[in-house]
Amino acid sequence: MLFCTDLTLVSMHKRTCVILVLAGLSGNYAGGLAQPRFQYPVEKLSLGPALYAQTWRIKDSTGANRVSAIFTPLRLSIPVTQNFDLDFYGASAFAGVDQGASQTLNGLVDTKIRGTIRLNDYHWLVQTGVNLPTGKNVLAAGEAQVNNLLAETVLGFLFKRYGRGLDFDAGVAYAWSLSEKTKAALGVAYLRKGSYLFRQGDGRRFQPGDELTATTTVETQAERLHFRSNVLAKFFQKDRLDGSTVFQEGVQIEINGEAAFPLQKWRFALAAKDVIKADNRTFSAGGQNLAASKDNFPGNIFWLNQQTTYAFSEKFSVAASLGLNILGKSDLQLGDAQIFNFGAGTQLKLSERLIAQTTFSYSTGEAKDAAARTFDLQGIFLNTGLRLRY
Repeated sequence: MLFCTDLTLVSMHKRTCVILVLAGLSGNYAGGLAQPRFQYPVEKLSLGPALYAQTWRIKDSTGANRVSAIFTPLRLSIPVTQNFDLDFYGASAFAGVDQGASQTLNGLVDTKIRGTIRLNDYHWLVQTGVNLPTGKNVLAAGEAQVNNLLAETVLGFLFKRYGRGLDFDAGVAYAWSLSEKTKAALGVAYLRKGSYLFRQGDGRRFQPGDELTATTTVETQAERLHFRSNVLAKFFQKDRLDGSTVFQEGVQIEINGEAAFPLQKWRFALAAKDVIKADNRTFSAGGQNLAASKDNFPGNIFWLNQQTTYAFSEKFSVAASLGLNILGKSDLQLGDAQIFNFGAGTQLKLSERLIAQTTFSYSTGEAKDAAARTFDLQGIFLNTGLRLRY
């Protein structure tokens, strides 16, 4: 079971471990199911097409509206050498809002390329990546309306923004063994963000602040218990609009823990995440307009998920999950929310090279906006995909 954060600890072949700096590559859905993983031969190429569909009904005292999106991500991984990998990631997205008059936002998302180097028997890891601005980011008024709903942290859409500027990131990590069964790791990463236009008819450029991420991870793998804990800190520089400072996101601390209990056919897992967020700062009266350019404005978040997996055979397994999300107040988005989700999934190993998986979940709860209006929320999430390995 793997719940990705920006920096994730994974076990490697020679009983050592490294941190993978995954910032900008992986998208998470808080209510999603992590599927059991199978062992494959050494890869020369990995290709992963997928389809994600999400829809939410948002209802208050004045009526209801619906926001829906379909994402078709494609990831290609090429092990160039034994110690050097290249990853390519792209997607197309189709979203719409039924709120009186329907509005749509369709197009490509940005393309991401990442290189990974493993050194010193997998103890050191160095990563560098680039975000190519191939996605749609200059939005008309109706498209900005759709984008603002996609960016709502409470709703947990896979893509919160289709396009941004030319970004560069780099990270380094070191991992070592505390004992035969316990590993530890430290890592740091820096994301340099590029500027971009985000609204049609507005020539001002938005310059998001750079990010610095530091993390520490401990992982234990015993016969009947797999445990992993991670503490991550993010620091944000100020955002600028046409050269003027307009916003600064507060320091963010993430505490993750996951315990799994594998049995012969059953696997029980419990994962928890607590996000502690310092106050954001808005430096202009037009701060509300930033929702069209920012990814999110999360407050404090607590996330809990329980998953049970049963393997009918070596090739076929099913899973069920229960989850709870509690999100704190937000000045610019929905917040003060409690979301419950229920999920199920299947995974089928079609061959030694091909695996298929499907996940479904239903979410329900309520949230409030900055004016303390209450909204009832109902959401559906569907994911299906293939993983082809050579």
